[in-house]
Amino acid sequence: MVEKLAELAAEALPILRDEGISSGTNLINDNIFDIVPLSESYWDESEAITKNVFFEAYKETIKKEALLLSRNGQFLKISGSVIPARREIVDIVDQIQLNELLKKRNQAKDFVCVDSCSDNNVKDYLSSELDIDSFGYSDLARLITSEFMQHQSKDWISKFYYSIFDNAKQLLKSKKQSEMSKWEQRIEPLFRKAPIFKNQNGEWIAPYKGEKLDTINIYKPSGVISARVN
Repeated sequence: MVEKLAELAAEALPILRDEGISSGTNLINDNIFDIVPLSESYWDESEAITKNVFFEAYKETIKKEALLLSRNGQFLKISGSVIPARREIVDIVDQIQLNELLKKRNQAKDFVCVDSCSDNNVKDYLSSELDIDSFGYSDLARLITSEFMQHQSKDWISKFYYSIFDNAKQLLKSKKQSEMSKWEQRIEPLFRKAPIFKNQNGEWIAPYKGEKLDTINIYKPSGVISARVN
């Protein structure tokens, strides 16, 4: 009886989605995680671990249906979904750029559940239970290429610089590893070897080189105190 109720409850999700689309008001958005149980079991009143039968029913429905709301207001299946590792990355990487970086030629992907990405329980559910990949600053640094940078606008590059320098403050400064946060220790080396600066020959190159990434590869013109895109 309970299993059948769970099945009917899960089947209501696409109905609510379609009704919302028809009425012009999304009935299903990130509030889906207020409905869907994020854990397979729970502590019942007798303090015993009990399996949540609704968990599997909802998960199977989400796997089959386009129920995850993207930042562009479209409902996506899990195959077209990407988790934003940090909220800031959504403002830097648009959908076209995301797919170019991921080299998804035939299948467009986009960030989903943007308003819930700060909730680690939601992130864990999306990644562990639904096998959705995340994308953050480390992925951006690893995937960025000279060709990609060559095709970006001056406004985007300026916004990109402000973002990475705000989140990787020591990128162009000398700082001991012991003084860095764990996040800085992981992100900074990746951007040090990423082709994110244009030299005087118009080539996009990494700010540092060498085996230890400790040799400066590019210099600011004398008197320049802030980043400019030429």
